[in-house]
Amino acid sequence: MSYDILVFDPDLVSDADFPAWWEEEEGVLGTGYDPAVMSPDLQSLYRELRRYFPALNGPDAVDDATRGARPGIDEYIVDYVFAPRYMCISVGWPRARDLVSRLYETAPRHGIAIARVSDDGEIVRP
Repeated sequence: MSYDILVFDPDLVSDADFPAWWEEEEGVLGTGYDPAVMSPDLQSLYRELRRYFPALNGPDAVDDATRGARPGIDEYIVDYVFAPRYMCISVGWPRARDLVSRLYETAPRHGIAIARVSDDGEIVRP
């Protein structure tokens, strides 16, 4: 099981419409593992997050040599799924609190909203 959190362009959907939008979007979730599809603000946030939470998949995926050289890195590796106006991030439960704290610190600087979809559904806007 993983902890999922969504970061998104704050103009994408209102708080009132978010639950219905998420229910529909969750079934198709993103376009894949290429961060180039995202808006510049989301790409900037992703580059910052990758320093603390390396990617499991895609062009920035952690390679075996890095895994071998950095014991303990596996618990920080997360699954990123990208779409033009949002990014879904899945992390193991032991690091969920670390990810949420990091997002609360970084997402507002990039003008990005946060939705705690695996938790209480709280939406935090910049």
